Amino acid sequence: MKNGKVFLRLSVIALLLACTSGTIVQAEDVSGKVNEVSESAEDTVYGGNAADGSALNNQLSITKEASVNGSAYSGYSSNREASGNTLKITRTGTIYESAEGGYVNYGSGAVSGNKVFMESGEVLQSINSGSTGGSGDATGNSIELSGGTVTISVYGGVSAGDNAKGNSVTIGGGSIDAKAGNVYGGVTLTSESVESSGNYLYIKESGTVDANAYGGYSGFGSALKNIVTMTGGTVGDCLYGGRVSEKSNGEAFYNEVTISGGTVSNDVIGGYSQNGDVIGNKVTVEGTATVKGTDYSDVYGGYSIDGKASGNQVQMTGGSADSGTASNNTVNIYGGTFKSDTRLYGGFSDDSSGNTLNFYTKGITVDKLGYFQNLSFYVPEDTTAGETILTVTSTADVSGASIRASVYDSMKMSPGDTITLIDGRSGLTAEDTDYGMMSGSSTVTDAAFLRREVNIRKDGDKVILEVPEDSVPSLLSDTKLLAEAREASIETLWNASDMAAENYKEAVDAYAAGSGGFMPYASIGGFDLRHETGSYIDTAGLNANIGFARQYEREDYVDTLMPFFEYGRSNYTSHLDDGARADGDQHYTRAGVLYRRDRKDGLHYEALVRAGHLSGDFKGKIDGYDASYDSGAPYIAAMAGLGKVVTRDTNALDYYGKFFWTHLGSDNVRIDNTLGSSRYDFDSIDSYRTRLGVRWTKDISDIGSCYAGIGWDYEFDSKARASYRSFNTPSPSAEGSSGFLELGWKSRLTKENPWGADVNVTGWAGKQRGVTYTLSVSRAF
Repeated sequence: MKNGKVFLRLSVIALLLACTSGTIVQAEDVSGKVNEVSESAEDTVYGGNAADGSALNNQLSITKEASVNGSAYSGYSSNREASGNTLKITRTGTIYESAEGGYVNYGSGAVSGNKVFMESGEVLQSINSGSTGGSGDATGNSIELSGGTVTISVYGGVSAGDNAKGNSVTIGGGSIDAKAGNVYGGVTLTSESVESSGNYLYIKESGTVDANAYGGYSGFGSALKNIVTMTGGTVGDCLYGGRVSEKSNGEAFYNEVTISGGTVSNDVIGGYSQNGDVIGNKVTVEGTATVKGTDYSDVYGGYSIDGKASGNQVQMTGGSADSGTASNNTVNIYGGTFKSDTRLYGGFSDDSSGNTLNFYTKGITVDKLGYFQNLSFYVPEDTTAGETILTVTSTADVSGASIRASVYDSMKMSPGDTITLIDGRSGLTAEDTDYGMMSGSSTVTDAAFLRREVNIRKDGDKVILEVPEDSVPSLLSDTKLLAEAREASIETLWNASDMAAENYKEAVDAYAAGSGGFMPYASIGGFDLRHETGSYIDTAGLNANIGFARQYEREDYVDTLMPFFEYGRSNYTSHLDDGARADGDQHYTRAGVLYRRDRKDGLHYEALVRAGHLSGDFKGKIDGYDASYDSGAPYIAAMAGLGKVVTRDTNALDYYGKFFWTHLGSDNVRIDNTLGSSRYDFDSIDSYRTRLGVRWTKDISDIGSCYAGIGWDYEFDSKARASYRSFNTPSPSAEGSSGFLELGWKSRLTKENPWGADVNVTGWAGKQRGVTYTLSVSRAF
């Protein structure tokens, strides 16, 4: 960094502290005057010129090729106020001295709200939007420079003895081309109690500043909350957010510089005070910005030699720089290109403490690294094994530092893989350095949902991340969702068995009312149920049967034989306790047969066999990762039942017990997910379920009856198991008790009534909760 001395040319000081050469022509307020200069003038020109009065809201335009052999003032006051005046320079003429928006020579008058617009031409001294050589404030003055040339300096607002606040300079073209001339958003000169604050400098497009550029500058006071934004153009020397001169003990607080384009040829400094405190300043370099110097350049959040520097930030998110340096503060590196002699320092001092480096990018090479007490590496998500985050070609010293690293869980790292955080090509000094992973960011998960711990350690002259060769992974607990889809399949098949077992009533009626042989029947049913599985599964769907019935009458009993075809569809939603969820659809098809014997003493027993194929899909999130698969497996189910019907008048009680067995075959599926794909094995599932119940039936007419029943189911197993190699997912199971209450109405089919129907609604509680419903229809032929 250069010695930072700021030269204000004698001609500028004279301009601020002495009278101009123009003649004072009025001793009262001058307001609203408009003057257009379209021909060359041999002396100073004015929009409004007041002696002891104020100059307010006057306009001066320099047009055509007019030249002014003096200065140009849009509003001039000797010792009162100059506000709201406008100066426009629109053509290629020359102003041989200064150009002023509003000017007060001495006294306490303020300069505010003055404006200068320059599109072309040449000013051989300085441009000031609002300046006072007295003790008034300079506030809200602005300059827009889109073309032309200024030989010395540009000032948004200048006060010799009071505050400069809220002034602005925008440079979108043209040039300030004298090596001793600078650009200032706002300037204060002489008083220790004043401040240059809230001023704004914007450099864009092709704007050129050959010397230094300042958001705010204070000769003896403080520089606070000034802002510089640069999206293009060139600064030939240093760029400051806020600066206090080396003669002052003033503070430089909370100034900001943001560079997203253009070139700065020397240092970039958020806040500077040689003798005072420098706190909370910030520099951001991003986009296509370039910071470079003849030898080297530095980027400082805050800089102080004898004062305290703390809470300052340097943030690199793109662009290129020769060096990134902050003292007692924070450096954030988000990206960019660093030149070969870059020095990456935190607090450049023998008494360096509390400095932090936050690193969010990879593939960066610097010359030196040091003066950080905390280094945090946030490894980018697309980093792969073998890559290097930071390479240091010369001195790398992290002694006494705490180094922490964070990785994305989705990063692809296998046992034995490493990522280099710091590669000290010329050695790495790391005495008493502490290493560790950040909490909650220390694992990686592969496409099979196996999670492994990542370690950090020093390895020779490197600091590395690694997944140890002997690491033992753990399977994510959310993989229970994969198996729960299979549990939902078993539950769908349960309901199909229940409906098939109840169809014999309509089938028997159809046969009794028919003309012999096999008689057709059809039924459709639905369900909306929740099953407790350690978590829970919601299922909803429809079942349909089409079949034929035939009876064989014997002396003491009647046998019923019912072959049928079945089809069903369902959807499910599986929920885990941690909020994870999966959804899917399933369908099954094939055939079965029911055999039942009813004895004349009321005893009955029955058997059912069904077989087919069930297909389904799965879509869910495993620990936040999208996952899906398609599956299909054969199934076979059987039922055996025994009961006793006791009849008295128009009432009948049917006491019964049933045993259900359902088997769903195994499957091997490919699971596609955000992390890749893997193959899981699903074990076959066997469900063993018993039912005890009683149904009361009341005849209410010759062909109509109603009924009600209660019952108890118990599931002994039905555990669904899934695995990846030797790793087993948590296994859901619906083992446990459920109770039900059913209500129904039946219209019997007779020879006189060729249509029959049965409507049934059943409510469930316990392991299985919800409702099932069935509508059966039969027709006699």
